[in-house]
Amino acid sequence: MINTKNTAKIRRAGRRGYALAAVVALIFLLTTILGVIINHVGYSSWVMEAYSNRFHARNTLESMTNLSLKWLLAEVESGLRPRAQAIVTMEYLTNFDSLRIFATIDFEGGKATIYDLDYMPEKIVKPIDMSRIFPPSLPGGYMIRAVVERKGLAPLMLESVYVVTLSTLPGGDVVEILDENPVYSRELFRRILN
Repeated sequence: MINTKNTAKIRRAGRRGYALAAVVALIFLLTTILGVIINHVGYSSWVMEAYSNRFHARNTLESMTNLSLKWLLAEVESGLRPRAQAIVTMEYLTNFDSLRIFATIDFEGGKATIYDLDYMPEKIVKPIDMSRIFPPSLPGGYMIRAVVERKGLAPLMLESVYVVTLSTLPGGDVVEILDENPVYSRELFRRILN
């Protein structure tokens, strides 16, 4: 005859062992998950800080570009279209700085510079790799280059190209109008060139 008391004890002991093993496995799993969460929170805060820095840098770039564009619009509307002095005074262009217009805007740790793209390519001193140093010539064109540095980021740069067009008014007068929409725009991480 089988002793039912002993069988019940054995079954209870087996269940207790299984329950104890399950609790130990659960504790191990929870500590592992907690470690992953702690590591992830640390990584996430670094990533979020980098995203936040980039977001603020991007806003600063847009603000500087908009301020430069307002200045350029006011100059064109006044009838005195700004030109880079070096284009007028130099017989030959030797570097990209010679296309710089006198207005440079400093703003929150960054700066925006306006360049005159209405130059004659044949006036560039040879041998210079034009594609690396000079942007393409664009009659009536201006490039606004805004550069900003933020903690934890490489310098962020936004280049936007705007064009002045001639329009004829109903009275027959011809006026220059700066198109407020860029014909070309790019954002990139790079070292400050100028």
